[in-house]
Amino acid sequence: MKAWQKYAAEAFGTFVLVGIGCGVVLGAGGDPF
Repeated sequence: MKAWQKYAAEAFGTFVLVGIGCGVVLGAGGDPF
């Protein structure tokens, strides 16, 4: 695996985790801010 692929995978993984976190917060009716 090349370096840029590793960074892309890490960035994508972080994006997915943040998206899930926001979805849980919004689903719970909470204010994300």
